[in-house]
Amino acid sequence: MKNNLSRFLLPTIAILFFSLVGCGDKPENVEYWMSYDDIALLASPSDTASVVKQLNGRVSPFNIEQRDSTGEWGLYVVSRGAFSKVVSGWLPLKDMIYAGSDDPGERFEAFVAKSKELPTYKHPKMNKKDRYVTLHQGDTILATAKSGGWIHMYYTKFGQTGRQREDYGWVQASQLQKIDSLTRQGMKEQMLAKSVTGQANDKEGVDYLEFRQKIHTAYQKIGIVIGYLGFAIALGFAFFAVRRKKFWDVVILLVIGALVLGFSQAILVSTWWYAFLIPLMAYILCYPLLYFDKTSGMFCNLFPILALLASAFYLFLCTNLLHPTFWRVVGFVFLVAACVMETFYVRDRKERDICPLCGYYARHSKGSRHNLSKSTSHGTETKDEFVRRTETQSGNTKYITDHYNRVTYDTETTTTIYEIDRTCLRCGKVFQNRGESKVKTSRRR
Repeated sequence: MKNNLSRFLLPTIAILFFSLVGCGDKPENVEYWMSYDDIALLASPSDTASVVKQLNGRVSPFNIEQRDSTGEWGLYVVSRGAFSKVVSGWLPLKDMIYAGSDDPGERFEAFVAKSKELPTYKHPKMNKKDRYVTLHQGDTILATAKSGGWIHMYYTKFGQTGRQREDYGWVQASQLQKIDSLTRQGMKEQMLAKSVTGQANDKEGVDYLEFRQKIHTAYQKIGIVIGYLGFAIALGFAFFAVRRKKFWDVVILLVIGALVLGFSQAILVSTWWYAFLIPLMAYILCYPLLYFDKTSGMFCNLFPILALLASAFYLFLCTNLLHPTFWRVVGFVFLVAACVMETFYVRDRKERDICPLCGYYARHSKGSRHNLSKSTSHGTETKDEFVRRTETQSGNTKYITDHYNRVTYDTETTTTIYEIDRTCLRCGKVFQNRGESKVKTSRRR
């Protein structure tokens, strides 16, 4: 078993990882087209084709995955059929508005809004019922199409949590000033930087926020890689996990991988609660150590060291301890303490399933429980207990009053230290897991 594990495990993980990263249904080129009005999805690129589905007009683009030979029709996939049949059809591009593509090198004319408030519309005409978002002076937009004195624009901005919002619409060209040409990614980076540095009051603050954002971006990229790696490790170790009665390890690892990947892609601006994902990243990286006898014990040391150093450094920047104040120090200590609790909770649950005699990690069978010691402590606590409710009337107003009595209780807490016998699934020897339980009783005085 040991030889098979060493021989086949790493190649299996490598193959699965590269297949996860490399495979997918996404086409090579995707174009974005808008239709603010209802539009019919047709079975073939022809005006006389049957209607597959009637699509509602919307303010987000349709992803066109290919054009027909004439270039006038675009293939749109409604559903890829994960749990049902594939639903797709053709849209008439002559009735739609071009809004860009996923080509990272595609450049657009860039403009800034001149007016303090500049309304956008769903069609190239002024109509109060047709208004969409409002731009403000200095906002940057990309021009994706033109019609007369109107420009169809793409606009993006970021909230304080880093959530990106993308808007489209028609705006009067006379209310815009041309500045340059930009790619969608270039505009995204520009607006993200503006959102980050906009929180600063001086140059020192801008420098700090830019540095913090660079660090967050590095964590973000690492998180995306580790998220995919979590899927590969879960699948690569699935066979061995099931043999060791650790099927739920695989499920949990897949969930953790999805969380790390999802939040690493979504959280674009550094935020303190992202730090709680960092121990999960460390867990994914260290998880394979559990399946090798010589390294299973290393997991219990390497995992907390990696998790806490990485999360503490991230929190050090997020709480701005480069410029410490009392409350920043308090916040840092509190958040690090929470990460410590998270990390050691995970470590302790793994450590108890490692046989200390042969290093085998598995769900070993449980035996009898032996109490090692008991201790009792006494104390008091108070509670407010409901007594009655009274109602009084004053004019047309009714007043309801609840009455409580403060009651004192004497408490007794019994703490038991115990051991549970575990029998190793491989070597068959018995080892013990130590635990603690508390029972609290109270008596009213």
